[in-house]
Amino acid sequence: MTQRRVHVIWASTLAAWTALLVYGMFEFYPIYRARSIPERETQLVNLKKPQFLNLDKYSPADAQIVGLLKQSQDISTFLGSELTPQDREQATALLATTNRQTALAASKRNLGFVWIGNGSATVGQFPYQVGIVLSNFVPYAIRGFQCSGVLVTNAWVLTAGHCLDDNSQPADIEVYSGHLKLSESDQANCNCWSIVAEIKRYPNYKVISTQYGQIIEGDAALLKIDPPLSGPNVAPIPITESTTAASTVKPGLATIAGWGKSSANPNSLSDALLYGTVKITPDTACFSSFSPGTIMPDMLCANPYPSSACQGDSGGPLIIRGQSSAHSASATDYLAGLVSWGYPLGACPPTKPTIYSRVSAFSDWIDECVKGQNCPSSIPGT
Repeated sequence: MTQRRVHVIWASTLAAWTALLVYGMFEFYPIYRARSIPERETQLVNLKKPQFLNLDKYSPADAQIVGLLKQSQDISTFLGSELTPQDREQATALLATTNRQTALAASKRNLGFVWIGNGSATVGQFPYQVGIVLSNFVPYAIRGFQCSGVLVTNAWVLTAGHCLDDNSQPADIEVYSGHLKLSESDQANCNCWSIVAEIKRYPNYKVISTQYGQIIEGDAALLKIDPPLSGPNVAPIPITESTTAASTVKPGLATIAGWGKSSANPNSLSDALLYGTVKITPDTACFSSFSPGTIMPDMLCANPYPSSACQGDSGGPLIIRGQSSAHSASATDYLAGLVSWGYPLGACPPTKPTIYSRVSAFSDWIDECVKGQNCPSSIPGT
């Protein structure tokens, strides 16, 4: 073989490899750069959870906001890099969810919750009690805890209307159920998380400015969970209907339950579900405890006896125990109210009752929603 022929062969081979390399750069490098440096899918998964580093120095409410703000910043940085259309769409949706959650957490920033008395709940004592958690914090319920809620059917949760805001979407929250401790939420196979498929806030929900601060009329909301809940420690509670409410919710003792702050540990949420006893106040005494026009017909009051629920852990149940309800002919527990607001902010003075949403005022709306009939909502688009 002549030297010239060898040079031709080498030149042809080099040209072929060069062409292949150029082809590879145009065909594969953009995908490699967009998805592999760094690995975008892994990075996107990591962005879906707020970073908990150095958040223990904050109060629970502040830690939520700080974590969400840091998450929004990280997602915005991620969106500034070169991404595939699919990754950009997912990151953009995640940023919108995170921003909505930040606004919702900030709206509850100053709400405290104090329990005094009775103690920790036992298995099966409150099978209808659930936690409402910001979805970005799942599976860490105690980090993203937002409100309590109450199962009124296996597929519907009733909670306070102010646990949502005008921009809330089903993707913003998940429901934690079947466990007494928030710390059990991240255990493998806990079967304790439910996706929220629909949200509905009472159509006449209204924020009113008073000398006591902002109070809420029509403070109720429904969450539809899919699939419906089932299990040994999960069961709905009957509610009172509007036709019987005035006569059945009488002055007397009632039970409250929630994961709020306690007198023993006032700086953080309780890991265990707590309960206590309060005394329902006659309507006339409730009205006279506040300025005229403050207490609305859809509100009822309860005083410490010896426990108390102040503002916060909203949506928790006020339970009348061992009496007949409009939904049950036999003696049973039923849901009379939901924690709504109290005065002064974050305190439980014995001279002022805590205010609960009167569940019977919303019973017709609840029935229509649960039955899949007309179910209006005050949240646009829901």
